[in-house]
This record gives sequence, structure tokens and C-alpha cells, in this order.
Amino acid sequence: PRVVVATASEEITIGEFYKNKSYLHYSRIPVYSDNDKEKICGFVYRQEVLEHLANDNFDLCLKEIKKLIMIAPTSQPLTILWERLTSQKTHIAMIVDEYGGFEGIVTLEDIIETIMGIEIMDDRDIVADMQQFARERWEERQKKHKYLS
Repeated sequence: PRVVVATASEEITIGEFYKNKSYLHYSRIPVYSDNDKEKICGFVYRQEVLEHLANDNFDLCLKEIKKLIMIAPTSQPLTILWERLTSQKTHIAMIVDEYGGFEGIVTLEDIIETIMGIEIMDDRDIVADMQQFARERWEERQKKHKYLS
């Protein structure tokens, strides 16, 4: 879900990116343009960012290393999305609504979890079920701000 996607501006430097440790929990981080978190324009690999850090490329902007991100509509069947991701040898896609608005991110791991009916947890995962986490965050906001009910 969009509300729990960690994103970064394509304008920030590798050094600025590294200061935000929450990015380090993910292998692929979507990047946005024009200071608008809804305008996802690609993604960066955490590993590539770390390699640039190791080479003292602190001032390199993310837009210089971003990769294109696959776009898929919310209506696309899971089997078709699986085929698209695997045929293009990519692990991440941006999901958009019927108007092209950013809805969230899906990964090959998400598809496998859906097919298998299990949550795959690795040592970097901080939340087992992101959809449940998003629902819980929304409920907390509703309680905090009664006008959202």
C-alpha cells in the first residue's frame, strides 16, 4: 500500500540518502520527482547506493543511478504481472489506479507470498504483513483524529 512505501526524492544525494537509515531495510527504493511523492519515476538499488558510498561518491544524486520502474494497473491479473516481471528480469513494479495515480509497489516476493498464502520473512523485514500494518496505522490515525471516522 502507498501509505507504507518508503520513497526518496531523486534530487537527494547518496550521502543524504544514507542518513535516513529506514531506507536500508529495503533492497529497492522507489524514487519520486518534483518533490511529489505521488510522482514515482524509478527506483534505486540499496546495494548500488552502498557501493557509491564505499567509493566516496556522496554528492551523486539518486536520479543519476535510478532505474526505470515497471508500471502495472491495479486491474492487471497476478499471473500477467508475474509474467511481465519475470520476462523483463525485474523484481519491482509500481501499481497505478485507473487515472495513473500511485497506489503502491508490488514485488516478486509479494506475488509468491500471495500464491503460496504465506508471509516470507527475512532478517531485514520489520513488518510481516504490510497491508495489515497499513490498516493498523489508519486505525490509529482515526482514533487520534476523530474527524477521520
